[in-house]
Amino acid sequence: ANPDYFYKNLADINYVKPLVKVPNPAGVKLIDSRPYNTKYVQGYIPTAISLPDSEFEKKAADLLPKDKNTTLVFYCEGPECKLSHNSAKKAEKLGYKNVKVFPGGYPEWVKAGNYPAIGTEVVKEMVGKGESFLLVDSRPLVKFLEGSIPSAISIPDSAFDKKVGLLPADKAMQLVFFCGGYECPLSHNSAKKALALGYTSVKVFEAGEPAWTKAYGAAGGGLKVQSGGVEGAFNI
Repeated sequence: ANPDYFYKNLADINYVKPLVKVPNPAGVKLIDSRPYNTKYVQGYIPTAISLPDSEFEKKAADLLPKDKNTTLVFYCEGPECKLSHNSAKKAEKLGYKNVKVFPGGYPEWVKAGNYPAIGTEVVKEMVGKGESFLLVDSRPLVKFLEGSIPSAISIPDSAFDKKVGLLPADKAMQLVFFCGGYECPLSHNSAKKALALGYTSVKVFEAGEPAWTKAYGAAGGGLKVQSGGVEGAFNI
């Protein structure tokens, strides 16, 4: 009943929830201690960085904030998972003064009805397989027309209420929102609006269009603006 590996300072989901916003609150870092490929990219708490416990020694210096007063909140795969507790202890040894563990971790986050974020690799896989999901570009239309991710439709966050009819009638359909990268709040705003409308499978691809372009070449494919208007099947 007294697992000695548990870290002493624990945070609950009510502590974590206000931290998940763009831009991130100053002085706090949310850290995912699970393996990158098998866990993090498949789904993580939005705005959290990936620092797998197994690679802590190798990557901590690069990934953790220089300011040792920064509050670090580690999480992993739920109450039985030791990775976040291990990492919290290591961070404390490095001199970080405000370290916490969110023991409920990713499973509790999703179970509570919050949307997860997914990695570039997973979005690529979904697009490639032609999975049944809707990829939504939350940026202004002018950005979308300059080039977007193949198969994405344009629902600018600013016009969400007007364009809500473009969302599928099936509330269980998977929706993936993205915008201009980690600093962009638009996809997060739209994801919250979609949840409020009753969609049950909402995700954010927060690395967004810049990460896609960097990984897979120029965005868009048939969405470049030609003199004759927009070419391609996804003109809205």
